Amino acid sequence: MGCQDGWGTNEDLEFISADVTIRAWQLTSSDLVFTSELSFTKGGTLQGTIPFGTTIDLDHHLVVVEVRDATVARGRVFYGGGSANLGNSGDPYGGVLFAYSQSETLLWTPSASSSAGFLIYVGGLWGDGTDKIESNNVLIKTTVITAGYTECPIPPDIPNASKLYNGTLAGSRTMYACPPGFTNNGGSPELVCDGLAWSTTSYSCSVSSTSTVPVTTSGATTNATTATLSTTPQTTIDPVSGTPVKTNNISLEEFNAIVEGLKVPKSNTSSHKRSLTCAYDPRPSSTAIGGVGIAVLCFMFVLLFIMDCTTITKENLNN
Repeated sequence: MGCQDGWGTNEDLEFISADVTIRAWQLTSSDLVFTSELSFTKGGTLQGTIPFGTTIDLDHHLVVVEVRDATVARGRVFYGGGSANLGNSGDPYGGVLFAYSQSETLLWTPSASSSAGFLIYVGGLWGDGTDKIESNNVLIKTTVITAGYTECPIPPDIPNASKLYNGTLAGSRTMYACPPGFTNNGGSPELVCDGLAWSTTSYSCSVSSTSTVPVTTSGATTNATTATLSTTPQTTIDPVSGTPVKTNNISLEEFNAIVEGLKVPKSNTSSHKRSLTCAYDPRPSSTAIGGVGIAVLCFMFVLLFIMDCTTITKENLNN
């Protein structure tokens, strides 16, 4: 094997011996996503595009193009080439080149007008001229194989915590959050998959406190014990920035009551009344935007009023 004459760096690599490893795979029908085989003779019409009929994943599928010598029974098989370079014009060459996308394979063969081009060619100095091959009658087989890949198991559950994850492949993330009535211990709410296992965390959710709140059932008022937080602002960790933030958690019953108070029945409420119903937004930016809108409207009314007064004054002076 050798590497010189412009290939790679300026350093020449030449070896007169090497270890050759040969591997073979036994595929099952579930491993094959697509397969196609066609006969081709140089000078004929080539089906240059081989559609897969489906969209493949370039990270998890392997596309293989094989070229078999069809001039002999059970002819020798060669892999298609990804690209080729010819040293000198007129020198014999051979091969079937291919490229592929998520939906199809593209094939190239030597021009029919080139007498030096073959679909399969092994000659010249290769093998010292022994057992050379020059074939222009081949079988071209295209195969799409599912490549094996590792993934993490389903992320673990944390008691009393909600879980959301975007996959089980390397780089996938899992986020945990405590529901109303529970508080976390300050541990990291995020896990990351490294391709085999999830990272670990001490994140946990525990009941904040217990208090008795009135619950109305069938016209009667009773007392029920529910999990709730005190009104003192609690500190938790923002899952995005990782900085402490203050939160005022409420009980699930209080949360549901707020949601119900914001709902407006569509069946027995006019569209005009529904349009007047909105939720209070305590953010300063909302107040600023509303104030600017009111100021613009007032300015327009004042401007129109001044223009009308100016017009009336001019008419009175003219009269």
